[in-house]
Amino acid sequence: MANVYAPLPMPHDMPGEWPANPTIKEMSVPSEFEALLLSRRDRARLLVLPRAGPMMPRREDTAGSKPAYNDLDILTVRVLRRSGIDIDVLHDEDERRTSAQFGADLVIALGLFITQAIAEEEIQNLYQYIKSRIADTRAHLTKLGRDDAGVVLAVDLLRVKSPDGTAVEMRGVRGPAEETAELLREALRGSNRPASGA
Repeated sequence: MANVYAPLPMPHDMPGEWPANPTIKEMSVPSEFEALLLSRRDRARLLVLPRAGPMMPRREDTAGSKPAYNDLDILTVRVLRRSGIDIDVLHDEDERRTSAQFGADLVIALGLFITQAIAEEEIQNLYQYIKSRIADTRAHLTKLGRDDAGVVLAVDLLRVKSPDGTAVEMRGVRGPAEETAELLREALRGSNRPASGA
């Protein structure tokens, strides 16, 4: 039985242990979330996904609250749009809340839903952006006097799976930052191949 997809945590709630080598893990997508994804796939070729709510919620973070995004998720959309990528967030501004990220984190995380084939130029632009985020993270950690050896990349990559466009598949790409960025680029290229069937 496949693992069930859950949104990536906010930076301060990230787990402490990650795979020592780049890995791809298949996960099933809950039907309610799958329906939401499919209903919004005309927004852009790539959609950034929300984060899990904080493990230690504030009083306003009650059940039924708006989906949460990290401020870097929103910045990522703006930067990648400027580089020519057709990208948006899954939820409109009035449907979501955005949390600020403070400090330097060892984990660079992003959730993406690929709604349709993306061009090689877009894949390269996304790859270059992630590589620059890795370099910026390492530089910031070094400036703070912290060890940058454990920088990790964690990307949830969802795409339409069935030929009739009624199902979504998910792969979690995790591991040491630079090597995992290479694996992610190949996974993005693979997402342009025809769907395998339900």
